[in-house]
Amino acid sequence: MRIGIDARTLSKRMTGIGRYTYSVVDNISKFDHQNEYILFSHKKLNYKNNYIKTVISGICWLPEKIYSPIWLNFVLPSLLKKYNINILFCPNQLIPLKKLKCKSIIVIHDVFYLIGNKYHSWLYRFYQKIQLPQSIKKCDKIITISQNSKSDLLKHYNIQADKITVIPNNAEDKFHPLQLSYEAQQLNRKHLNLPDKYVLYVGLIENRKNILGILKIADMVFNTNPEVKTVLIGGAGYGFKNLLPEIQKRKDHVIYIDYIEDNLINLYYNLAFVFLFPSFYEGFGLPPLEAMQCGLPTLCSNTSSLKEVVGEDGIAFLPDEYELFANEILRLLRNPDYYDEKIQYSLKQSKNFPLEYSINKLIQEFNKFK
Repeated sequence: MRIGIDARTLSKRMTGIGRYTYSVVDNISKFDHQNEYILFSHKKLNYKNNYIKTVISGICWLPEKIYSPIWLNFVLPSLLKKYNINILFCPNQLIPLKKLKCKSIIVIHDVFYLIGNKYHSWLYRFYQKIQLPQSIKKCDKIITISQNSKSDLLKHYNIQADKITVIPNNAEDKFHPLQLSYEAQQLNRKHLNLPDKYVLYVGLIENRKNILGILKIADMVFNTNPEVKTVLIGGAGYGFKNLLPEIQKRKDHVIYIDYIEDNLINLYYNLAFVFLFPSFYEGFGLPPLEAMQCGLPTLCSNTSSLKEVVGEDGIAFLPDEYELFANEILRLLRNPDYYDEKIQYSLKQSKNFPLEYSINKLIQEFNKFK
């Protein structure tokens, strides 16, 4: 079969859906030697694979938010016909509104725009409310990334349960413990201008991620132990303009990095003391899994899908239980045995999300349409 992939997220700075798409397209040809894959986009991709054909078509100088739905609904259908596509795979949940001659599979990571609408712009909510119900109705299969997201879909949309398959996310192999000596750690921290002890957050700087909560926790930890700083890594999301001044007020103990080279992120995880992720809602929560795969003690919310990621014995509290988060970070600092125990737990828990399972499960879904 010939499978077309809407690969537009690979043309942007990597966020959650982009990383998901990258993982699929970078690995699927390693496991599937029968089907042919073609990537479609209207912009040049930040990705190259010698085994997968790429088609860049419909380039336009209109703003992205205006042209992207035009391309999806009017340009992509003609490309699917031109290249004789059997299945359209859309990792970013939307398919063209017009009826397609090929089968279609969409990935819905979450429906948080319905649950927490104050965390998205009105334009995004409006577009999703128009297009997503039609995509759900017209597609042949829905993939989602957690049991929690499946439950939300069944709650908010009229969908037969057997139309939805849960295939968990997984972290790339590049996320692993580096086993650096103390001297190597110090050299790298100096080179990257990082403090000796820091709490790490990776993700968009936006309201949904509870950035203000992270800052409150950072204040509590720093006031008790001034040696512990907090490092935030991520691009601007919804609400960033109001969050940035709050970050800048804390320059003595909060370091904000808007962008780092992708090949360095594993080093930032490995040099951190703990990982903090008290997000209000996640369809899955990939950064906590990446952190655990590096052997980093991980603290996160016990809401939405995050408990599925960190497991029953993971460190998790309600998003607004700031004092509990702060006290747990200080406990990890004071108790080396407890800290080592959580390192081992993170490594063990992260093995519950193998890449091979997710990719092969996705290929099985494709092959059902043969």
